Amino acid sequence: TATATATVEQSATMDEEVSNATVDVVAPDTTKQDEAAFNELQQIAIAANPLVNYYDPLNLANDLNISAARSKADNIAFLRQAEIKHGRVAMAAFVGYIVQAQGYRWPFSPDLWPSVAGPKAQWDALDTRLKYLILFTVGLLELVDEADPKGNYMR
Repeated sequence: TATATATVEQSATMDEEVSNATVDVVAPDTTKQDEAAFNELQQIAIAANPLVNYYDPLNLANDLNISAARSKADNIAFLRQAEIKHGRVAMAAFVGYIVQAQGYRWPFSPDLWPSVAGPKAQWDALDTRLKYLILFTVGLLELVDEADPKGNYMR
């Protein structure tokens, strides 16, 4: 019985130690990555325009609420990707505006595209189904860009 009592006491002591133990979750050290990403951002800004230097009046680089970022480095990567993507869309839109303003038209299916002046009037003249098709295609391309199995700018 002495052996059985010692085993029970030992078991109870081990249970108390386990229940009293705290689990230390070690978070990845993102501070160094964040500082490196922010320093790189500032260096790029200074090299791109030495007159203005780094300019972030809305403090977007430090605001983790504008994206699904887990760190400042992720947030900077998100903002960089968004800026590149929106810049490309703006350049394509500008070229399209200039081309249509010069009177160039698609050589095929003239009935599909309205021949009214100005982008707003052209969009308003489009068939509703075509508008939905354009929005669906843009959304699909965005989804494919974000769901890349190789990872994206934040992974």
